[in-house]
Amino acid sequence: MELGEGRYNGPIGPAGFSIAVLNMVDDRAHAVVAFNGGILWDNGNSREKEYDYILGYYIVYDLRPAKPKWIKQKKAKKTKRGKR
Repeated sequence: MELGEGRYNGPIGPAGFSIAVLNMVDDRAHAVVAFNGGILWDNGNSREKEYDYILGYYIVYDLRPAKPKWIKQKKAKKTKRGKR
């Protein structure tokens, strides 16, 4: 048991965007857009009172990720003796 000052623990979930699957109070499943584990957007009207708990997440991956740009490093010059 902690005796110190109370603190807020944020939602736990995948970093970035994902689709959260919620269990509703009437035992239906519902999907919403989540960001960093928290609910970001629901396609309906304000329905927070109907949410029960998050069942899980579907992680959204970019199918065309940006390609990394390689940084060219200067090559060491050879000396007359063949050493670098």
